Amino acid sequence: MVAPFYYSGILFAIGLLLAALISMATTIKQCMKKKNGKSKIDTNDALIANHLNYDDKIFNVNINDPNTFSSEEKGSTGLRALVRCAILATESRFVNEEEDAPLSLRDCVGGNDIDVALLKCCESVYPSMAQYRQQNRKVYEMPSNKQSKYQLYIYETEDNDQRYLVVMKGTLDIILQHCTSIFIQGNDVQMSDEWKRRITSTYQRMSAFGERVVCLCDIRLDPKQYPSDYSFDPDEVYAFPNLRFLGMISLASPSSKVKEIV
Repeated sequence: MVAPFYYSGILFAIGLLLAALISMATTIKQCMKKKNGKSKIDTNDALIANHLNYDDKIFNVNINDPNTFSSEEKGSTGLRALVRCAILATESRFVNEEEDAPLSLRDCVGGNDIDVALLKCCESVYPSMAQYRQQNRKVYEMPSNKQSKYQLYIYETEDNDQRYLVVMKGTLDIILQHCTSIFIQGNDVQMSDEWKRRITSTYQRMSAFGERVVCLCDIRLDPKQYPSDYSFDPDEVYAFPNLRFLGMISLASPSSKVKEIV
């Protein structure tokens, strides 16, 4: 005769196994929904680009609306330069190519929350910007430093310009220290106290939205000083004092936007 507790033990083990199988099935189902872009993803803390500044103007941006900028606006040299700098100054990339999913819900890896927001912003303005970055070879990036208020990268670009391109993102005070010109309506204009005042005023207006502002600038290096075979030391921190100010992108979380509306 088999003791009753023997059957109880078997039933208990079977119960645990069924519970585990149900849990696994639920998890797989949720993952499949997320893969298909159907699951609701909590984005309360995700940064999203809300405003762009270039050509001394502030523009609204909706990353889920491909028609935020008109064809004419997308042809602007100021917008093109700003977006090129932003995409090349990011570390993030999309996990997959689910282009039918809203940009705000597409998964990314690499970089930080600012990088993710900039990547999605650039992709919303000019689709395939993520692929554009892959077409340009990065030859240098500033050594990681949590205390730094800026990040700098150097690229070989896929266009006909043989000069190295330096792109830099950071806080307003650091960026202005490195800029001697500003890109306005397709022209490089000498930086002046008046331009610094106007840039600072625009920065304050964008910050007043309750958003985090990222400043962007670039420069083409002199091929005589940096020829095509120049070897950049990955451990060295390079400083370029004659950068060109391009504009700013302000970022906010959806939760902070709700608070502003209320």
